[in-house]
Formats: sequence, C-alpha cells, structure tokens
Amino acid sequence: MERITKQEQIQNIEKETDLHDILMDLLPKMGYSDVTLTHERGNNPEMGKDIVASITDIIENKKEWTSFVIKKGDIRGTSVGTQEIKAQVEECFTFPWNSISKGKDNKISKVKVVTSGKYNSGAVTKILQDSFYNNPNISLWSSVEIVEFIDKYYPRYWLKGNKTYKHYIEIFQEKNKEDDFTKALGINDTKIQKIIDLAIKPKFLDLHINAEGETRRKLYDTHEVGKLNECAIIVGESGSGKSTFFKQLANEIIFENALRNDYEYYPFILKFCDFQDCGFDVIKLLEQYITQDGIKEININVDEILEKRNFVLFIDALDEIGDSAQKEKALVAIQDFRNEYPEIKIYCSSRPGDSLISSCQKQKFKYLEIIGVSIQEAEQFIGRYFNEEQIKCKRLLKSLRDSHILDKLPKTPLTLALITAIFDESEMEIPATISDLYKNFVDLLLNKSFKDSTLDLLKIGIHRSVLSYLGEFMHTNRKRHIDKDELIRILTEFANKRGHKYDVNELLIDLIQNIGLLIENDRGEIEFKHLSFQEYFTAYQFYNHNINGKNNFIENFNDIWWQNVAIFYAGMTKDSPELIKEILEKSEPKNFNEYVVNLSGIGYLMQALYNTPIESRIEGLKRNVLNAKKSVEFLIETKEKEYEIYKNLFNTKYGVYKVISYWYEFHHTSITLQEPLIKLFEELSEKITNIETTKEERNEAEYSAYLVASTLSDINDYEFKYLKELIAITDSKNYFVIGLIDSNFNQHYKKLSKENKRRKEVKKFEQRLQLIDRKKVNDNVNIRLIDGKKVIQKPKR
Repeated sequence: MERITKQEQIQNIEKETDLHDILMDLLPKMGYSDVTLTHERGNNPEMGKDIVASITDIIENKKEWTSFVIKKGDIRGTSVGTQEIKAQVEECFTFPWNSISKGKDNKISKVKVVTSGKYNSGAVTKILQDSFYNNPNISLWSSVEIVEFIDKYYPRYWLKGNKTYKHYIEIFQEKNKEDDFTKALGINDTKIQKIIDLAIKPKFLDLHINAEGETRRKLYDTHEVGKLNECAIIVGESGSGKSTFFKQLANEIIFENALRNDYEYYPFILKFCDFQDCGFDVIKLLEQYITQDGIKEININVDEILEKRNFVLFIDALDEIGDSAQKEKALVAIQDFRNEYPEIKIYCSSRPGDSLISSCQKQKFKYLEIIGVSIQEAEQFIGRYFNEEQIKCKRLLKSLRDSHILDKLPKTPLTLALITAIFDESEMEIPATISDLYKNFVDLLLNKSFKDSTLDLLKIGIHRSVLSYLGEFMHTNRKRHIDKDELIRILTEFANKRGHKYDVNELLIDLIQNIGLLIENDRGEIEFKHLSFQEYFTAYQFYNHNINGKNNFIENFNDIWWQNVAIFYAGMTKDSPELIKEILEKSEPKNFNEYVVNLSGIGYLMQALYNTPIESRIEGLKRNVLNAKKSVEFLIETKEKEYEIYKNLFNTKYGVYKVISYWYEFHHTSITLQEPLIKLFEELSEKITNIETTKEERNEAEYSAYLVASTLSDINDYEFKYLKELIAITDSKNYFVIGLIDSNFNQHYKKLSKENKRRKEVKKFEQRLQLIDRKKVNDNVNIRLIDGKKVIQKPKR
C-alpha cells in the first residue's frame, strides 16, 4: 500500500476511539508495557491522560511513564482544540496516574500528543514553544508519524480482515521472511541482508510456438505474473530465485488485497513432496498444512476458505517428486482442482525438465522461465553493494570482466550472491568454475564455524568428510531429505568405522546451527540447505574418496538427477579427456527425451572442462550437433502417439528446427566454448565446400554449421561473421538453414543499437539477405508435422 494511501486511511478515522484501538495494539509492539486505556469509552480521560504506558530505563532499571493525549483530525493554532490540548498536557504532568493494578503515584515523564490528522505551524508553536510548555518531553505525532510507526512495528494493521486472519499473516510473513539467499549462503549478518535488499528483481520469459510455427516470446515482470488468471509454473535453475519469488509475490498479493479488497485473502506456500504424500489431493494438502505447529492454533477452516475461494496456492519444487509420470499426475491433479475452483490462483515452480514444456502445454499451464542475470545487471548490483567501498568494487568488477565468470556459471542471483559474499568476506578473486566457487564457499562456512582464531583443521576435515559421505549416501539413494534418527544411525556407523570419538548429536547440531550447510525442514527431516550443495558434496566424495562412484553419473548421464553431479565433478578436474570419452561412450541417447537431455548436459560439461584440450571438447560438440540433428529427424518422422503433443506444440517442420536450434544455443553460449566452436565451424565449412561431400551430408553439415554459427553470434554479442560465411556456402535449396539464418538476423537486428545498425558489415549482410526468395522458403519449410500439409502464411500488413 502506498504511503499516501496509508495516511489517507489514518486521516479518515471517524472516531477518537478508533485511534485508541490502533494505539492499544501498536504501543506494545513498539516496546511499551502496561499499556492502559484510562477511561471507559465516552467518558473524560483521567486527568488529561487518554492512554498511559511505561517503558523501562535500561540504565536505572526503572519504569518511566508516558501519557498519550489522543485527538482526531487536523490541529490548527487558532482552534479551541489547541487550548484543550495544552490543558490536558498540563494535567498529565501535574497529576500522577493512579491505578489499582499498576500502582499509585506513577509520575508522567513524557507526553505524546497524537492526532489522526496533521498539525499546522501555529499549532506546533502554541503547544511546544509556549513558555510554560517549552518542554523537551512533549512530542507530537501526526498521521505521518503514525504511518511510520505502523510500517515499522505493526505492518499487519494495513491488512483487512479479522484478528485471526491478521494473526495468520503475521505468522506466515515471519515464517517466510528469511530469504533463500540466507538459507543458501548460511551467513546471517548485515552483509547478507544487504544482498537481499539489493536483489535483482526477476524477469520471466513466456516461450511458445504459435499456430504458424513461429517462436513467440513475451516478457513478464513480478507484478504481471501476479495478475495472471491461468495456472503458472515458474521454471529456473538451482539458485535462480523461484522460492524467493514465491515469497515476494505472496507479500505483494497480501498488500494488493489490503489496498483493493474488503475480505481476507490467504497465501499458502506448500511443497510438491507433501502434495505427493497426500496422494495429489489439494484439499488434503491444505488440511495437512493448517495442522502444522504454529498454524493449527489459528483454527483456519478449510471448508470455509474453499467456499469463499479466498486464498492463493504456491506449490514449490515439482522437480523433487520423481519421474515424469508423477510430475504429470501432480499437474493433472492441480488442473482438476482449478477446474472445480476456477477463482483460486495457483502458482507452481520447478527446475527445468525434459518434458516439462509439453506437460505444461498439455495441462494449460503458463510456462514462465526465469531469465538469467545479465552482465549489466551483475555490474549494477556489485556497484550498489560496494557503493561506499570503491576500491573493492573496482577490483571485483575487473575480475568479473576479465574472467567472464557469468559466461561460465549459471546466470542466477544465487551465483551472484555467492560471488559477492565470498569476495566481501575474504576478498578472494573470483574462481574460474562453479566447483571452485562452491569449494571456496564451503571452506568459508567451515572456517566461520569456529570462534577462536586458531582453526581446528582436524575438525574441519571431519565436517567435510561427513558432509561428502552424507551427500553420496543421499544422492545414490535418490533422497532429498532424511529422517533425523536414520541420519544419526548412519553417521554413528561412519564414525565407528573410522575410530572417531566425537558425539554425533553435537556434530549434527554444529552442521545445522553453526555451519548452516544442513537444515531441519518443517517435518523434522534433515536436508542440505540447497540441492546444489548435496550435488557438490557427492561429486567431492567421488573425486576425493570413492573414485568408482563416478560410474553413477557416467552410466546415468541422461538422468537429470545425476547430471549436475557430473558438472561439479568436471569442474573439479577441469582437464579430463578421458571423462569426456567415457561419458560420450556410455550416454548415447536412445529416444527424443534423451537427445535433448544429453545435449544440455554435454554442453554444460564442455564448459566445466574448459582446461581440457580443444580436440577432446570438439568431440562433445560434435555429439551435440548430432543430438540436435537426431532430435529434429525423430520428431519429423515419428508416428508414435506419445509424441503428438510435441508435433502440435512445434506445429511445423520449421518449428522443430527453430526450437532445437534455440536449445542448442542456450546450452553452448559461453566464452569457454568459443575456440572449440570456431574450430568446429571451420571443419564443417570444409566439409560443406568439399566436392566429394554428398548432397545429404552437405545438408546435414549446413544445419550443424548453423547451430555453431548462431551460438558464436550470441557469444560475441550478435557478431554476424560466421553467419555471413555460412550463407555464402549454403545450398540455396537448403531452405531450412536459409530460413534460420534469415530469422536469426532479423531477431538480433532488432536488438542492435542505431550505431551498430549503421555498421558497414551489418548493412552488407542485410543486403545479402534481401536476395532470399522468402516465399519459396516459407512454402518449403512450413509443413505441418501432424498431416504434412503446407501452412498458409497470412500476408503481412
């Protein structure tokens, strides 16, 4: 609610007694005790005192009494009310307050004159500067001060609804006030609060294929997402801020409702794993939620809120409930519930999944992907964070630019927070990979857990060993959380086998409360603060203690559960041609879903192994252009019923080429892959121009070269060098590649500055593209997947 609107609400109070009620609730939250209304409603105040309260003097350890004189409306210097106020103030100081319960002869030390309106200068002069009342212990509160105090100490006042509802909102906001950055970082100090306060607001991309087979993108901000009517799923990598966004949106909805509506509106943040435990029954999930400790005392009636439809659901972490069938079942159950209660808004979240887009299209969920943090946003954030420490700021920004760290790591707020927090705490230069980043961060947390200046290296080693052993145990057993008793049993066995004599219960408390890498969830189970920490420690265990463990991710690389472990492991070794060879041999995909999952994983793997010889990484890039080719061919040729959803989604053959190309670019756009991509492009160009290359081989090489050239264009900020070289050697009848080049230029051209659009090479490329027979291209590429018929293009107006 805007401040002006709040002031108007206070100024429009109709009765003094309403202002009494506000202060009776507000003052205890400001730290006052013994808050007492001195008279019954309608009667005169006791010797000028409307409300009396005490506050303890911390030096003398005794109570000081304050009297509150309450008025309604504006106070002017010429009004009779001013004289009345002066008389009341005099009575407050002259006559002690006597109370049966609080004692007699309670002398008033301070007087606050409180009005729902404002004071003009004449009133201030008469009340405060009169020779008799020139007293520093008199202060004036107008609607401005009242609003400030309510915002700071009693924000739930602005909510509309009964006290039960307001109590729930207070519990909800207290429970969810700890930002996920704090959970992930584990550093509870003013610096982390600073990161939270300066956090980059997320933007969302709605990506879909229209009926004409064209890729359409629409951007949403937080406010617009809150206005959606359909079910929505927020998709982002680990650390992208999905859970944090839920809390932000919930608070925005709370206060939007307070501003615009006259009824209670409950937000509920729930978990998909609990939803699964409830048999994917939304009503049972709600009933389970309201019986939690701290909430069950409020006595929320599920039948009543279902009848009123006065709540919004946030269901977090779809990716944690198992296979695609279970996820599909969850989305179906939510949509069934929404069909019965169409007025109830439902927001879900998930990490990216291989079939998530198609599931959302099928179940009519809006698929909103969190857009990664740009280098400009990162630089602005760091500039604000180190606003008063310019030397630190310049050092970190220089390191950020020189290392291109955001080209190598997931572009998430968590990554940026990790970089900034670690640098601010230790002033270490930015590490080169996500594994180094987590290693430095874990080291920081383990060292911070000790209070003395001498680090107990043995204890740090035990903590690290326990965490890596636990990470491996949970991940190999596909556990996201573990019962506390089972965990104590496992850690006791671990200690006994190694002859360790530490107290396991104390160790667990240390890891949860002091180090903060483990947390206890609402169900009393133990889990890593973030799944990425579990993945990191699993990779650490395989790399340092159980070398055979890497077979888990080598044999199961096409399983999302294991892919991030492989990326962490690759980042630890950085240089491993053998690892690339083993994964490529063992992970050859066998169906469409495995093609796209393998493509994304290999792309990230090649980035993590940035110190590996180029020729080995080129083999990974070759696998991925093959994955892209096979994905396209499979969708075009398959007659299997289960893939009709994809055919309807992509619509045309060109739609398939377009989406798979985007998928390839997305997972290879990194400065670490620039040199391997250039060499692969050169190799493909030679194949295209070789007179011994067959027509079929040439067409395949041209599409592969397009994937590489378009990725290089993105890496180099829309540099069209390789696209220009490609179109010069591409067969004019390879309409799919010609169309892709033309579309790629048009999309990127819109984003160029006026100055760049005037560059000679850009204008020359634009002129070359004008020679394309676009009608012939459209006639040959816009072939519907379902029935093989041509899609008639609507003439552009």
